[in-house]
Amino acid sequence: MGARLVGSEMCIRDRSCTYVSAVTRGAPVTVGWVGDSRAYWLSADGDAEPGPAPDETGPDAAEISTGDMAELGPSRRLTEDDSWAAFMVAEGSLTEAEAEAHPNAHVITAWLGVDAGEVRPHVATFRPAGPGTLLVCSDGLWNYFPAAGDLAALPASGPGGPADPLDTARTLVRHALEAGGRDNITVAVIPLPSPAPSALDHTAPDRQAESRETPQSTEPR
Repeated sequence: MGARLVGSEMCIRDRSCTYVSAVTRGAPVTVGWVGDSRAYWLSADGDAEPGPAPDETGPDAAEISTGDMAELGPSRRLTEDDSWAAFMVAEGSLTEAEAEAHPNAHVITAWLGVDAGEVRPHVATFRPAGPGTLLVCSDGLWNYFPAAGDLAALPASGPGGPADPLDTARTLVRHALEAGGRDNITVAVIPLPSPAPSALDHTAPDRQAESRETPQSTEPR
């Protein structure tokens, strides 16, 4: 019994995870992340951009100016992975396809928890140009559907209809399971209507979504 208890305590102390969250207050959308959990904007009109273009404000930003917000039009990824693959692509050593095919593709370079060292989370803010869905997820989903266009093309409605975010999240999880389901799958969604002139009213309630994933054996230690 004593050995089992010690083992359990050690397991708790050694936990670590990746993290992504999203908060919307009226029209603006603010995304924060560490690791390779991702946030996506899925436009209701079905258009998609080829890659991510986060408008980073930096981890020390205490206040975000609405004048600096990037506009969200077509579907796109909002985050940039803290990973070996993203680093190699950014410095021009590998193409995206080469990096994704490499054995180190899912080695992460930043995370929360044990042995994480100093963590500098990323923060970015955007303004939707029209209706759509804000999606945060772990790599258990985006492993199979990495591009925003792939995710936007998935049938995302179950019995509850397209307006039911919980139903949409469950449907996306089902798609990942049917595609292989070889990793933890965490999904949260926030449907956003077309911003109205009153959407910036500071009395509007915050809507939040977040995703955490415990990294697998490919994480650096």
